[in-house]
Amino acid sequence: MRTARPEDLPAIGAVQAQVWRDAFGELVEPQTLAEFTPAAFEAAWRESLQTPPSPVHRLLVATELDEVVGFVALGPTDRPTGGEILSGGVHPDRRGRGHGSRLLNAAIDTLAANDVHHVRVRIVESDTPLVRFLAVAGFAATGGYADRVVTSTGGTVREIELHTDSSASAEQEDHDHNHHH
Repeated sequence: MRTARPEDLPAIGAVQAQVWRDAFGELVEPQTLAEFTPAAFEAAWRESLQTPPSPVHRLLVATELDEVVGFVALGPTDRPTGGEILSGGVHPDRRGRGHGSRLLNAAIDTLAANDVHHVRVRIVESDTPLVRFLAVAGFAATGGYADRVVTSTGGTVREIELHTDSSASAEQEDHDHNHHH
């Protein structure tokens, strides 16, 4: 688990393309699916890595024998102690090996180090394995949702908002860790 480097970007793009094809393959039209290419995702990440929108924005990767097998992107929300998991995933062929849990823990720890304890994530409601994974990790539905148009004919997919608050567990730790970056 580490911060992404520029040389990781092609691999991150490849993982994200596979994750999105897996997650959205039955929800979007073929021409949309065709846009989920490693190169397209890589280009977007390259821009955000070169000019991070904020100090809280981070891109972390999970590796297996030096190969990038998963990623998670973090950013701030509009509340002072709020952060968001913007995107993330583990390559479908590399799931079930703990990478997702390690990425999620690293994301929450990284945000906590920046005094961000309230973490939200928006995911497709129909992705039951992901909903279950996040619930086990301590995320609860906020009741917030958005219906996103994903097809040219107006077909939508519902995204639900989940959140967790790490400040309760953080308060039990030594208060010497309250340093600012």
